[in-house]
Amino acid sequence: MSSKKILNNALFFGSLLFAFASFAEVTSTMYQPEWLVLGSTNVISTSESVTIKLNSELKDKVFRKIRLKVADGSLKVREVKIYMSDGHVVKSGIQKVIKNGMMTRELIIPDHRRSIKKIVIMFKAPLAQGVVIMAVGKERLEEYSES
Repeated sequence: MSSKKILNNALFFGSLLFAFASFAEVTSTMYQPEWLVLGSTNVISTSESVTIKLNSELKDKVFRKIRLKVADGSLKVREVKIYMSDGHVVKSGIQKVIKNGMMTRELIIPDHRRSIKKIVIMFKAPLAQGVVIMAVGKERLEEYSES
């Protein structure tokens, strides 16, 4: 085989490999679910728990993971209870201080094709006024309607 033909074959297979790698990268980022804001609420400095109700457009969606995010202060979270549409309660003891702008680890929700009704968060009373806590969810699988 001539060196020119070898060079042409190398360029062809190199560009083919590059195109395949680019396509794989585009499709992998295309199908990664985003973290969606499920709901948020202001924390009252004298209370030790707060309830986050889901945004109305997300109430029939199925989520497999949630995280909590704090803004405008820090909050020491003791426990999270996730109330599901079928009546079950998923509990998670966190025992963590969430600083301003930070999030908790992912809280996994077992997949039983059920939606989230509300999220109750128990915490040590915050030191600052005006702390906001929000829940975000990932991996929206499918719609689920209670029938």
